[in-house]
Amino acid sequence: MPTLAARLSTPKPHLPLLRQRELLRLLARLEFVPERHLHALVAPTLSRRHYRRILTDMHARHLIWRKPVDARWLPGAIGASNGVVLPRAPLLYGLTAQGRDWLAREHVEDDDAVLERAIVRDWKQPELKTGQLAHDLLVVEWCCRALAELRRSPLLHRLELVLEYVSARDERGQPLQRFDALLLVQLAPGLPNAQNARPLPWASADCNASGRLAWALEIDRGTETLMTLLGKAVMYRDLTVCGHYTAELGVNPLPVVVTTAKRRAKQIAREW
Repeated sequence: MPTLAARLSTPKPHLPLLRQRELLRLLARLEFVPERHLHALVAPTLSRRHYRRILTDMHARHLIWRKPVDARWLPGAIGASNGVVLPRAPLLYGLTAQGRDWLAREHVEDDDAVLERAIVRDWKQPELKTGQLAHDLLVVEWCCRALAELRRSPLLHRLELVLEYVSARDERGQPLQRFDALLLVQLAPGLPNAQNARPLPWASADCNASGRLAWALEIDRGTETLMTLLGKAVMYRDLTVCGHYTAELGVNPLPVVVTTAKRRAKQIAREW
């Protein structure tokens, strides 16, 4: 137990800098994030107005880009289906090249692949593919909600998140299976109780470590044939039986299929 003098002499972390770092680390893993999720995951103890000022400052320094989107694109957003008009368009935020360079200079990532995979866009005119936006926002929505719930657990020790994760390739190196997102965690019993406001513990985990859990996210918007759905289920089964996942990830991932229609959900369940 440190003495009172030692505790008083220990410099406190610079909170604005920590929040900036955590926001950029989150955006390095997710292609873009709505403002409401950034607030909940990075600085839930701050007021929305206060946190908006932080985002404005980081945007002014070209560390992040922002772009308004139609509220109808956001899953579960007010105004998406009930006709309510929002006072202003919701904003999406993402990483710029300058933001990625800042993370590289700070050496906060233990895995260089995180920054290599990070998707950056132009600060002034960030281009979004509208045809893919509804799908990608469903990916972000599920990931952000999962992260918020995982952080509540005092057992959460390490956390990895990879979008468009290629889980298997053929002999020519072509993808055989691709998850919309892979969420991988390591639990460590006996840690002190965690607070909901603590930073997300981003870190690579040892494949041989115990307490590993994984989720493979599949977003389904009703565009694939039933035969394709059956093929996906068979692929998961075959790769599980042959031990591919345990060799690559240290654990078999739980497939999570997200769809927006009840009828489609029944079709997916039947094929699986």
